[in-house]
This record gives sequence, C-alpha cells and structure tokens, in this order.
Amino acid sequence: MGAQSQKIHRGERCKERKRKDIPAMFAVLLAVAEVFVSWLQGTEELIWQASQASCTSAPPVASSGTASKKRAAAAFFKPAPTKQLKIAPLLLKSPEELVRLRHAPGAKQLSLYRSGKSDAERNVAVKYICKFLYDNAIAFNVVNSRSFEEMVEAIGQYGHGLKPPSYYEASDKYIKEAVSDLSDMRKKHELAWRTYGCTLMSDAWSDMKQRHLVNFLVNSPEGTFFLGSVNASSETHDAAYLAGLLGQKMEEIGVDNVVQICTDNGSNYKAAGRMLMEKYPKLYWTPCAAHCLDLMLEDIAKIDRFKDWIVKAKRVTTFVYRHLKLLDKMREYTGGNELVRPAATRFGTTFYTLQSMHKNKEALRKLFVSDFWTKNKLAKTETGKHVYEVVMSMTFWNVVEDCIRASHPVLIVLRLVDGDENPAMPQLTAAMEMCKNKLNESFSRKPPLLEKLMQIFRKRWDDQMMQKLHGAALFLNPDRFFDIMENDPDYAQTLRMIFNQVVTKMMDGDEEMIATIDVLADDYQQVRGDCFDTKITINGRKRKSPLDWWKSNGGGQALPLTKVARRIVGLCTSASACERNWSTFGRIHSKKRNKLGHPKLDDLSYISFNSKIQGRFARLHHEGNKVNPLFLEEFQWDNEWVDKDAEVVQRVHEEDDLTWDQVDAAATTSISLVRRNQTRGGRGVPSGGNFYTRRAPDIVDELDQDPFICDDEDVDDDVVGADYT
Repeated sequence: MGAQSQKIHRGERCKERKRKDIPAMFAVLLAVAEVFVSWLQGTEELIWQASQASCTSAPPVASSGTASKKRAAAAFFKPAPTKQLKIAPLLLKSPEELVRLRHAPGAKQLSLYRSGKSDAERNVAVKYICKFLYDNAIAFNVVNSRSFEEMVEAIGQYGHGLKPPSYYEASDKYIKEAVSDLSDMRKKHELAWRTYGCTLMSDAWSDMKQRHLVNFLVNSPEGTFFLGSVNASSETHDAAYLAGLLGQKMEEIGVDNVVQICTDNGSNYKAAGRMLMEKYPKLYWTPCAAHCLDLMLEDIAKIDRFKDWIVKAKRVTTFVYRHLKLLDKMREYTGGNELVRPAATRFGTTFYTLQSMHKNKEALRKLFVSDFWTKNKLAKTETGKHVYEVVMSMTFWNVVEDCIRASHPVLIVLRLVDGDENPAMPQLTAAMEMCKNKLNESFSRKPPLLEKLMQIFRKRWDDQMMQKLHGAALFLNPDRFFDIMENDPDYAQTLRMIFNQVVTKMMDGDEEMIATIDVLADDYQQVRGDCFDTKITINGRKRKSPLDWWKSNGGGQALPLTKVARRIVGLCTSASACERNWSTFGRIHSKKRNKLGHPKLDDLSYISFNSKIQGRFARLHHEGNKVNPLFLEEFQWDNEWVDKDAEVVQRVHEEDDLTWDQVDAAATTSISLVRRNQTRGGRGVPSGGNFYTRRAPDIVDELDQDPFICDDEDVDDDVVGADYT
C-alpha cells in the first residue's frame, strides 16, 4: 500500500513539473516560430533576386573603371527592404476578444501575456496600478469593469515604452474615436429595431449648471441604446416642444420601427403622446409602469394604519445607526446583516427595509433585552425608552407584517418591469392580476384595509395603465393565454378583441393583411394548423419566453402573424433606463467636473452608458435565468414575510423555554403604545401629491425633521430624562 502511495505521489509531482514547464515550452515554440518565419522571408528574398538576375530586360552589367555605374547597378540589384514579422502578435487576439473569452461560460483563465512571468513581476505592475487608483481616489469596483481588463490587456500586448495619452488626446481626440467605435453596436441595434420594432423613451433632468436636458433612449430585444440628449434650457417644455423633439428622434430611428413611446405620467408628456399618435396613426404612447408602481407604494405608505408605524421604524433605524457601539452590537446579533436595504426607489427602500427589520426581528428583540442594553446609559434616555417600546411592541410587528403583505406583491411587479434586459410587455397584465389576487387573499379578513388597497389599485393602475398593447401582448403570451382560455373564456375573448383592435391600428387600413392576420389568429387561438398544433410547439409554451416562442414557431404561412407578435411581445413597459442614464450623467458631471460643456458631456455619457449596458446584457445572457426576473414562477409569493399562517415558535433565550408570545402576553408595551397619542408621528412621511423620485435617499437620514439629536455615547445630551424631540 505504501509503494502504491509513493507511486501516486511521484506521478503527481511529475504532472506538476509539466504544468510549470508549459510557459517555458510555449516561449520556446514562439522563438522557433519566429526563426522559421525569418527563414521563409530570407528564402523569398533569394528567389526574388534570382528572378531579377534572369530577367531578359535586365540592365547591362557595369563596366570596370566607372565607380558611379557600379553604385547604380548595386542599387538596382539590391532587394527591397522587408519588414521582419513577429509571430506572437499574430497569435494574440484583440483585448476585447480576450476579455470576452475569459468571461464566457466554462472559459479557462489562460492568458498569453503571463507566459514566463513570475508572481513577483506581476506584483510590481499591480502595485503601480493600485497606486494610480489610490492617488486619484478612484473607486475599487472599477477593477471589475471589462474596460479596465481591456486596458490592462492592451498595455500588456504593447510592451514596455508605451507613451501615455496626453491631455488633448484624452479630452478630445479619443473621445471622438470612442464615439465612432460604437457605430458597430448601433448597427446591431438598428437591425433589431427593423426586425422587432422598438420603444422610444424620454425623460428630463437638470444638471449642476441648471441646464435642463432631455434624453432619448431606444429599447428592443437587443437591449437599450442611448441616442443622445438635448439642451432644452432656453425652451418651454410644453407638449408641442416635446412632441417635436420626439418626432425628430422617430425620424432618425425610422417611423415604421417605433411601435410605442414610453415616458413618465406628466401632463406635458401625455399631451405630447396624444399629438404624436394623431400624427403617426400606427404609434402608441404608454405611461411608465415603474412610475405607476412607485406611486402605488407611496400611497400604501400613506395609509393611516401604516404611516405612523413606518415613522417609528425609521426612528429605530436612525437611533441604531447613530450610535456606533449599538450599531456594532446590532450587527453582531444579526450575523453581520444590515437593517437598512437601499433600493432603486425611495418607497422601495422603505418597504425593503421593513422586510429586513422583520427578518432580523428576533435579533433586535434579543439585543434590547441583553445585558449590553440594560447596562447602557442609552437605555435610560427618553429616546432609548421609546425605541425599546417600539421594538418590543407586538402591535408594531403586526403592522410591519401587514406592510410587507401589502407591498411585497407590488415590489415583485416593480422588479419585473424595472429591468430593461428582457421585454416585460407580455407578462405585465398577468403579473398585476396576480398582485391583485394576492392582496385580496392576504387581507380577506381585514375588509377596510383591503378596500383602501383596492382604491389605490384602481387609482394608479386601472385608470392609467390599462393599455391595449398590454392586453394584446397577453393574448400573444402562450404561457398565460391558454390557461385563461380554460379558466375564464370570457376574459380570453376580451383579449382577442383587444388584439384585433391593435392589429387594425398597426396595419393602418391594409384590409387584406388584417384579414390574413385574423385567420392566423384563429389558428393560434384554436391550436390548429401545422404551425401551432404540434407537440414541440405546445410543450414550448411553458419552457420558452413569449418572444423566443414566436421566434421558433409561426413561420411559413403564419409569418404575417409572427411579425406582428414579435413587434408586440418584444416591447418594454417602463422608462427606467432613462433614470439610469441620468445617473451616468450625474457621475460624469460632478462637482469636480462642472465645467463640461453639453456636447462633451453628451459624448462621454454616450460612451459610458452604451458600453456598460452592453456588458450588462452580455453578462445576463451568459448567466441565464439565475438573474432573470421575468419568469414569475421564480418569485416566492408565499414566504415567511407575507404568509400569515407561517408561525414559528421563537424563544427569548436558547437555553430556556420562554417564548416571545409569553412575553407579549405579560408585557404592557403594546397596549401603552397603542394608547399613546404620538402627535409628532406624521413627520417624515412625504408630502402629498404625485411625488416621484428614482433616487432613494438613505433611510437613516430620511426624516424631514429628525427627532433625534446626534447623541454619540460620550456627549452631554444623552442623559436620563432627555427629551427625544
């Protein structure tokens, strides 16, 4: 047994030596290849000389005694200088290709520039790269970007002696070249616009110079592309002006390629949309679904049962995060988890943070009954006593659970529509129906609260978002439509009627084509014909997204219907990309770079946004369904945050049988909090009206008038009896 073990170890050592010898062997092969190429070049040179010598029209040989003729003859017979080629550059791929291959699924991290280089040599180079980051206060996550990898690869391929770019080159020359380099990307998007149709999106923003900018982006199944922005500071942003700008961009894209325009719900954009639909009969204007959902979350947060307790929850997080020792202890009890969970929207942050607090409920309660808290002087302050009562209140946690039940279905739909990587149009109507059903199920025993939620639903969704394109997309979604056919035939017939109306508008009076599509839609609805009545087609309904299903089915005679279906199910439902684009503008036009003119600012944003979004789309395509929010089955509607029947016995201390239910039964904190008249509870709730912001402030600083002074552990205001106001 020992001999066999030694034999195995010798084999492993042999393999290890071979692996270490691979870089050296590869370098030797490169050298041999270069010698071989040089030999071939020398051979070609000799052949060329021989052919010149045997040429019948060769000049006479120089006679003796004439030095000038000798020099002229030597110059004539001298072969033309040839440039020596190196084999290594011929074998290397471009930096973009190498980085793309490294990030491909199953790729091995083999790179030629590391051949023959030791770790010590790499450490020297990396040290200078990091020093550049440190000296210029550049964020560490920049090393995760693909452009950073491409830059390092390009420098490595160049070798030593690279002259760095000058200020002029960085600020002017190569900006223009980078814009030009994106032309190939735009051609791919333009092909998708012609094939699938597209959505034109627009939004407005004011930069640090108070210039009012309007941006324009285009979304299709290929992804989102930033066209550019317009400086509209000197113009009145009425409907006519916005309609003119949008019309110009439609002409640039191709009027027939634009299926819909998606903007926020502002009155000027609504009026501009109506004007454009009158001018272009095939066009649709749809409001941003993410905007409507965020307004729904705002209205939910204003419900009387919720708003005062949301303020109390904010006071708890504010108190914890402003005392460093308490914050450190909280993280110890929660296993390093944070209470605050920032989200893309303000009210998304509110409800995600409530979910986080509920998840860490037992950790928080154990913290406030621990020796650390009881012996801490913060426990003797009015502020600390109030926070303690909130955390220990069963009423507070019951309200938090209701907030989660009311907001979680809406947050799931918001996650669905907020991404622009995949078309959400065919899923939106079904998702909102599931959202409504979940709310009815969760609050069936609380009719007054359910009625308030349904009022919000009708106000924000039914009155604004019931668009015909959404109904037509649901009709063309085989995963959902055929289930509706079985369970609700009347609703299925309504969807067919909506689809007929959309087709009539999109065909713009082409009666022959309308009749053809109508017959094909009958075949699709009744599952008949060679295109729709096959086993592979029927089985693909649940396995494929609607767009992929129509790509792989409906060819041949059903092609007219397929073309219309792809133009409908390939649409997005929100203008969230416009907000992300403004974030790019904000990063570029910062306090340190506030002298940038609009043309250069627009070019830099064009380069940054389109390059980053291309990388994000490529990453999502490689990762597949792991990050795809469009398949609703992946979302867990019934979980511990929203399921009222999921009750768990939770003990105060692991070593005994005392439960929190017993503590709540004996304590009076819940009763005292219910009876207290908190006149200041409304502070921190956003003011009325259609407030909407995509930039979510930190919940720690979200109170308009903060009830807590900055009471660090060693300052004088943290005394017994201090007023928490």
